[in-house]
Amino acid sequence: MFCNGLNIVDFGFVPKGKPVTAVAIKVLDEQLYLAIKPMITAEIKTLELDFKPVSLAELKSRLVELNSIFEK
Repeated sequence: MFCNGLNIVDFGFVPKGKPVTAVAIKVLDEQLYLAIKPMITAEIKTLELDFKPVSLAELKSRLVELNSIFEK
């Protein structure tokens, strides 16, 4: 998934109607923020993400957790 500067979400070659998980990480004032949003691929005009502050250890843990889900 890719979101360009115009807020257009592109799922690449993933067909419409498929389950995906959007994962976004940002840093503001040296604080890490993480947003994870399960969704179904579709034409999306606005992608609303709920960023939560996380520590580096929490970020690593959540990413390992997500990776284990998708390895099944």
